[in-house]
Amino acid sequence: MRAVEGLHARLPGDDLDREIALAIDFDIWGRGTLTHAVMLLIGVAFSVIKTPDDEPTLGHRIVGAAVNALRSLELPEVPDEVLPTLAGGLTAAAFGQDVHGWRASLGSIPDSETLPWTYACYVVVGFVDDYLGPGEFGQIVAQITEGRA
Repeated sequence: MRAVEGLHARLPGDDLDREIALAIDFDIWGRGTLTHAVMLLIGVAFSVIKTPDDEPTLGHRIVGAAVNALRSLELPEVPDEVLPTLAGGLTAAAFGQDVHGWRASLGSIPDSETLPWTYACYVVVGFVDDYLGPGEFGQIVAQITEGRA
């Protein structure tokens, strides 16, 4: 979560790998574990996106908006070739499925997907905070990790 929050504070020209490395030690956790954790956060984000009448299409609308946002950022860390995979994972989350399980069903997850999944989480968390209020997703995660949710 600190890596995703770090993206929110990122300034143009910042070195993303340096920022993430400061927040999380890749040598301790490994990119595979961190990718799995980011995918878990994506699943949690979709699980808290609810409308008063539980509109079933809200999550699905966020998938398209997230992919469009990722593409419009034109980040070298998120090439167009990975967008269909990210869209599939976000769609799995919108259907309440395990994002990591869905992605793993396609084959091994390369280390090069760590940053694209982190950016996808960043965009989705941004939508959640726009919907629930600034910083609300971080509060939800804090409650979950403290066992209060």
